[in-house]
Amino acid sequence: MKRLLIALTLFGSIATPTLAHRLDEYLQATIFSIEPGSVHTTMRLVPGVAVASGVIAEIDVDHDGLLSPDEQHRYAERVLADLQLKEDNLDLPLHLTWVTFPSIDQMKRCAGEIELAFSADLPVVRGEH
Repeated sequence: MKRLLIALTLFGSIATPTLAHRLDEYLQATIFSIEPGSVHTTMRLVPGVAVASGVIAEIDVDHDGLLSPDEQHRYAERVLADLQLKEDNLDLPLHLTWVTFPSIDQMKRCAGEIELAFSADLPVVRGEH
């Protein structure tokens, strides 16, 4: 049976997931779906109340109180730049496939999640991994 080892390294201020919602952290959960020839990843991000205003300020660069599709995409690309996916010690380039953002009001109340989806091609390699 072949084993596939995938490592995700996330740099920056995103904290590890916990069972209870923490008000002073930026929580994340990542789900991987591995298929022949590809890997699909969905990341859910929830800023706690204490850090939400800073996260919102990073996304809402024109400070108009709205998260435009362009601002959402640029933020997702910044998160993507901090990710690394490897298979057998080889980097697998990740590509942004879609994004979903809650409203600013929902983010301030911890009532919504930022969802980012990425994918990568998975080379077919014979033998042990």
